[in-house]
Amino acid sequence: MALNVVMLERGTRYPVPLPNENFLYHCSGVKFELKLGDGYPGNSNAHKSPSGTAFVSNQRIVFLPKTTTHENSTNTGAVNSFTIPHANLRDSKFVQPLFGANRFEAQTVP
Repeated sequence: MALNVVMLERGTRYPVPLPNENFLYHCSGVKFELKLGDGYPGNSNAHKSPSGTAFVSNQRIVFLPKTTTHENSTNTGAVNSFTIPHANLRDSKFVQPLFGANRFEAQTVP
């Protein structure tokens, strides 16, 4: 798992593929939220991002917000990019509530 370190192809908003990586799907208008900690008050932290694009490859999931600025990187709650290998995902599920937007939830292993 890596926060704010995704490399982009020159002049585009697409992530640079890893060796033997193929991007299978991408979706725009995605909102991202990362919750860290064990849920105990004082031990938790949250990172949120405005809408962006999620990329799914055969090796990882990548999120890039629609706009990324240098100023966002100094804000502790801002997310400029996020990537996580599929091997680090645990207890993943796709939630389809009756009211509200669909979402993907997962636990991660650091």
